[in-house]
Amino acid sequence: MSKIEPIAMTIDIDKYEGTVPNGYDLVVYEKGEEEWLGTDASLKSTGPLQLFLYGFDEVGAFDSEFNTPAYAFVKN
Repeated sequence: MSKIEPIAMTIDIDKYEGTVPNGYDLVVYEKGEEEWLGTDASLKSTGPLQLFLYGFDEVGAFDSEFNTPAYAFVKN
């Protein structure tokens, strides 16, 4: 059986207009760590790699957990 790779679409959260695409999750992650998006990896020694958000109302709430926060939509 082959493993299904996650699909990730990085977004500019300041310019994005719309909703979370159907079947995707909104994620905040460390910019430059895109290879971990959608994987089971969520922590590294210095903090989180990615956090799944419940909605746009949580944008910015966890930015302090990252040196350079970035956002993406992830489909597993």
